[in-house]
Amino acid sequence: MSKLTFSEIGQLPEYKDLLSRRRKIFWPLMLVTLFSYYAFILMVAYAPEKLHESLWGTEATLGILMGLGVIFLTLLVTFAYVWYANRHIEDLVHNIQEKVAGDE
Repeated sequence: MSKLTFSEIGQLPEYKDLLSRRRKIFWPLMLVTLFSYYAFILMVAYAPEKLHESLWGTEATLGILMGLGVIFLTLLVTFAYVWYANRHIEDLVHNIQEKVAGDE
């Protein structure tokens, strides 16, 4: 069997399934990330006085808590994608790579 061309790869059912699975996880995670980031930026721009409020009578402020929240949410989103990719995408990638390489 000869190696597959780019157009033939695009027609593989595995490749179409791969794209579908990637879109299924990509959009929700991207929207969560963008919403949290832009919510924080809009708070900085339009309500900075709220970000200066002290929490529990300590030096910690709402701005620090929200900033750390964005960072930890980004890590959580990354871990969620890696878990999903390892569980649902990796096998398809290997199948496609085997078909592309052909029987050598």
